[in-house]
Amino acid sequence: MIHSIQILRKSGEPIFTKFFDQANSWNENLTGGLISALYHFTDKLFGSKIEDIEIESYRLLLETDDEINLIFVVIFDKYDSSVNIKKILGDLKGILITEYKEVLEKNLCTEDDFEGLDQIIDVFISSPSKIDPMEILKPRYIKILKDFRTKGEILDCDLISLETGGPIMHEWKQDFLDMCLRQIDAFYKSAKNLNLTQIILSYTGRHLILYKVSDILILTALLNQDVSLGLGTLLIENVAKKIAKIG
Repeated sequence: MIHSIQILRKSGEPIFTKFFDQANSWNENLTGGLISALYHFTDKLFGSKIEDIEIESYRLLLETDDEINLIFVVIFDKYDSSVNIKKILGDLKGILITEYKEVLEKNLCTEDDFEGLDQIIDVFISSPSKIDPMEILKPRYIKILKDFRTKGEILDCDLISLETGGPIMHEWKQDFLDMCLRQIDAFYKSAKNLNLTQIILSYTGRHLILYKVSDILILTALLNQDVSLGLGTLLIENVAKKIAKIG
């Protein structure tokens, strides 16, 4: 869920803010000041622009534009895919440059100067891009999984998309895949109000661990039964964090 979209000058001055969740309507001046400070800190110290901030259950994506001297910020739930969020930011920046150029050139402007922008953003949100996030991120997922498979404790691994109902690395035996998906479905329903993240299936000298990365991604790992489950879980948690970080 997107909680807010904010446009601010690099000085930290907010010029447009839209909240989608009034329960989480943060102080826009404090938010703008914090983001501006972080932007200038990373720019001066590391010579790079900050693009992504994670705070507890929230994630902030930033898009900057040197030509119009603005920072665009979206605050959303951290387990949501970032691909469409980035598309919205890109579209929003394009609209501002083409439709509100004269407003942006003013030394002082207010939200009243951006007539119609509120409705344009509503269209972006209500009609999401047809981009398939899985296809865009798939090469990065595969690289992480291939690195994971080189570890001696791991016999095999894959990533299951609950949106497509299938793995991204290679074909599974359909009956085994169906069994895993049934387990995941039953697990989610029973664990709805619990903080549970994994299922462990043991069979024929092996352990299969199904680990919840996000609401739509399940990381699977096959281990020899003589591998400590504690070690196996630790390895899987580290990989799950890498996958979650990229979307």
